[in-house]
Amino acid sequence: MEQDLVVLQETASTEIAKFVGNFGGLSDWVTAFATLALAILTFVLVIATFRMAAAMARPHVVATIESNQWGISHMDLVLENSGNAPAYDISVKITPAIERSGSKGGVPLPFSKISLMRPGQTLVSFVAEFAAVKDKTYRIEIEWKKHPRSRKVEALSYDLDMRAFDGVSHLGTHSPMIQLAEQIKHMREDWRAVAQGSRRTKVDVFDQDDRDKERRSREEQLAERRRQAEAQPLNGDS
Repeated sequence: MEQDLVVLQETASTEIAKFVGNFGGLSDWVTAFATLALAILTFVLVIATFRMAAAMARPHVVATIESNQWGISHMDLVLENSGNAPAYDISVKITPAIERSGSKGGVPLPFSKISLMRPGQTLVSFVAEFAAVKDKTYRIEIEWKKHPRSRKVEALSYDLDMRAFDGVSHLGTHSPMIQLAEQIKHMREDWRAVAQGSRRTKVDVFDQDDRDKERRSREEQLAERRRQAEAQPLNGDS
């Protein structure tokens, strides 16, 4: 009986030892799996960060035809790098060709080939009167590179309908700076006429004689007030 009890005790001890050993191995596997999952998540986060940084640091070049700030009937070609990285080897193509005002034909489109545009840089050039472009829709195709030695070319194409500008009007100038410049121009033209002697100026001269007359007038007024002040008690006594 005692021998059977001893055997049972030894058997129980052996099973408990096996169970504890199996549990220790399971915890190691759980730790290893958690470490591997953390490494994978860190790797994915690093890749996503690099992709987001690359997506944010990229150029974006657009071209539009807009009214000139000095006159709404004059149209400018505006080329802008609205991205936050420089653009290289920019090419612009507009179809149909814009009828340039004051040109006899064969004049190339401005900004058709640009070597470099800084982030936020804008290029503006007058191209035509509004009457020459108001009923047309232009196809604009732009290409550029992120690096001057890169073989990858980024492209953008879209339609620009100029009928959207028909009927647009402005009250006054577009910018207060333009209005200030116009006022300074008028002042310069007015003073140029004065300097050349073609216009006379009205000048009130106040010389020494005028100052002496003004001083005598003040002295006479003061003396008159004194006489009136001295005469008032005498009138009261009478």
